[in-house]
Amino acid sequence: MLYSFRHHRRAFTLFLLIFERIYEMISSFSLFLSLTYVVGSKLPGLRANLGLLRANGPGLRAFTEELAMAAYMQDNLASNERTT
Repeated sequence: MLYSFRHHRRAFTLFLLIFERIYEMISSFSLFLSLTYVVGSKLPGLRANLGLLRANGPGLRAFTEELAMAAYMQDNLASNERTT
């Protein structure tokens, strides 16, 4: 009986680890989809750039740089509109 308890405890621990990994993957993927949708709806030109980034696969750094550049351009445009 002691053996079966240890066996079940290990199986349960393994199940929890696998469940945690799956949960992390789903939550990070849904966060990425949400970010893509929000940014794409705010900046229509960036949606095409995101498609190019996914096709070429340059990685997270290029994606962040592209996002930062788009945010800078949008902020610059907004400040220009306020001054005129």
